[in-house]
Amino acid sequence: MRPKYETEEERHEARLKSKKESYARGAAVHLDSLWSSLGYHSSTLQCKFLESYGMSIVTEVDREGWDSVKPGCEAGFAEVKHVLQQAYDLRIEACDVKGPLTDQL
Repeated sequence: MRPKYETEEERHEARLKSKKESYARGAAVHLDSLWSSLGYHSSTLQCKFLESYGMSIVTEVDREGWDSVKPGCEAGFAEVKHVLQQAYDLRIEACDVKGPLTDQL
């Protein structure tokens, strides 16, 4: 019977591929748990987008290294923080509005 892999390089590549697939499965399970804890349901479009985007970042880090990917992640994080601050400020302003439906806010 002939060996499954003919060279040590083929065996090494197969082992790396297997590790990456295992890591991706583990990351997907962790992301599912994270999304659920944040109140998202796995069947929603939003959750599917976040999961896909998260996995694309993990894959990019695996392919290019964290030092290469980190600046883009930091820029995205800064933008998200800015949008969240705007949403918070808008909520505060909305609570200060006086009008016929103020008691329903």
